[in-house]
Amino acid sequence: MAPSSTNRGRRRVVLLPLPYQGHINPMLRLAAALHSRGLAVTILHPETRAPDRRKLPADYRLVTIPDNIPPELAASEDIASFVFELNKNCAAPFRDYLTGALREEEGEDGRLAFVVADVDWYAPLSVARELGLAALALMTSSAARFLVYMAYPSLCRKSYLPVQESNLNTTVEELPPFVFVVRDLDSVKDMAGHLAYADLLAHIVAGVRQSSGLIINTFEDIEGMEIERIRSEITLPVFAVGPLHTMTSSSSVESSLLKEDRSCLDWLDLDTQRPSSVIYVSFGSLVGIDTHEFLEIAWGLADRHRPFVWVVRPGLVHGCESSTLPEEQANSSCATSFL
Repeated sequence: MAPSSTNRGRRRVVLLPLPYQGHINPMLRLAAALHSRGLAVTILHPETRAPDRRKLPADYRLVTIPDNIPPELAASEDIASFVFELNKNCAAPFRDYLTGALREEEGEDGRLAFVVADVDWYAPLSVARELGLAALALMTSSAARFLVYMAYPSLCRKSYLPVQESNLNTTVEELPPFVFVVRDLDSVKDMAGHLAYADLLAHIVAGVRQSSGLIINTFEDIEGMEIERIRSEITLPVFAVGPLHTMTSSSSVESSLLKEDRSCLDWLDLDTQRPSSVIYVSFGSLVGIDTHEFLEIAWGLADRHRPFVWVVRPGLVHGCESSTLPEEQANSSCATSFL
């Protein structure tokens, strides 16, 4: 795509989202915020789950790079293997792109200002550093979650992890200021998966430590203590920039990877539902549940006797491409969006 005349002479930021919906959304929100402050935007994305160019602002540049990810791996719940493979396969294409961008940076498209990569992109963060570029890591979720990433080796050494049924209610004193118990921790129960996940988190934290700084999708008023603890432990600039979903209007960033079902909007009309009366349920784009869990959640919602909207995507229920509520629950008190 030819550079827009509106970008001529503007400094450019390159943003590299992780190809999961919950990571793409905040990165594009950050892109919109940076764009509104005068920066030209390039979204650099692996071929897997690349955003639709037509949904991005006209003066954004979208560049896709080859990732050679097998479709079955991309569709699996094996996050560690997927992220490791992405980093291995995309490091060279990322280097090639940045090298070319630096070579052409005096052209009409403006100089390259800095790179922002999801924290999971530890290899591209390393590449940017080697090329002398400022590279910031974006943590798309909370500061508390990043503290768990940092504490993971210690939690393993002290036998909190992997989680055992016998220690679910054990207090985790290593994660102040809040009182965590083992069941609250981000964990994988089978040993092979646990070791792979622990290895991935070690790569992520090491990558952040060698970056130019960490951006966290949070704000000081809610996570001030966690942010200060991170600052003290990684000795890097840490920026609380969020919540990102409040920084730009939803109409300015359309990033859904699935066809959106808007049929619930009429049902949500204020003439039909009272303000603050509807329960919203969504398990995101990755988590899968078993059939008995699906039914248990459905009955739990029905027993609340409150109207609810439940987003049920294809593949949410293991072994089922589509799922329907029991007839007793599929009544006027709910709206289920099947995407």
